[in-house]
Amino acid sequence: MKRTISAFLVLCMVSLLFIAGCGKGSDSGAKVDPKLKKYISMSEDALDSLKASLGDTMDLNVTGEGSTLVYTYKYVMDVDKDQIRPGLESQKGTLETTAKNLVIPEMKKFGIKNAQVKYVYLDNNGDEIYSLLIK
Repeated sequence: MKRTISAFLVLCMVSLLFIAGCGKGSDSGAKVDPKLKKYISMSEDALDSLKASLGDTMDLNVTGEGSTLVYTYKYVMDVDKDQIRPGLESQKGTLETTAKNLVIPEMKKFGIKNAQVKYVYLDNNGDEIYSLLIK
């Protein structure tokens, strides 16, 4: 259990490191795996701390879509999407490695079948800047 939350935190921290200086989402209507809901709810305290570390630059919302853990980052201030997108795209390999080696295996140990991780980055108007789905 502690290891699951640790892996979850590592992925969050890696995500934060790569977007610092460079959201708030909702479930898409897809039925969320009950085990994923529990996985997310068990990490609420850690998520609150991570959200606070973003300060007033971004909002973070972690939700589920089916068996997909979704991190939605939303910039609070106005940003130039064309300037931000290349930096986010350049982190694809790191995010994939972290998700595939830490988070997805822990999600599977927690009993979540077909576990996936999705990152969504939104501008302050809620328009998508970049998204990445890791299977």
